[in-house]
Amino acid sequence: MSEQALPSDVEVDARRQDRIRQPQRSDRRLQSRTITNWPAKLHIEGRDVQTIVIRDASENGFGVTGELNEMRVDDTALLDIEGIGQFRVRVSWRKTDVGGLEILDEAGTLTRSQTDSLSDYL
Repeated sequence: MSEQALPSDVEVDARRQDRIRQPQRSDRRLQSRTITNWPAKLHIEGRDVQTIVIRDASENGFGVTGELNEMRVDDTALLDIEGIGQFRVRVSWRKTDVGGLEILDEAGTLTRSQTDSLSDYL
């Protein structure tokens, strides 16, 4: 199986390198994604609030787009999705204007109401 090189402008979480797998089909994702267009705000401590759009969602995270100048791989943040709720997330990858956020399932992070709201949209 050959390794696929990533574009030079992609930041990748080094801890997840071992999870990169060659796709069996054209879809490379391990979880199914739901296409969305949700406005949101990303609050990273000590930095300006980022206005972003959630472009897709899965049970483990979100694909986002917008001006992501303040986002760095491994940053933790509070994601506030308008009309849905707030989630603790970690930046798992980013390019100039797109990125990936992993939902952190730390104890007490997601309330029952948040998981219900999110699952209603997925």
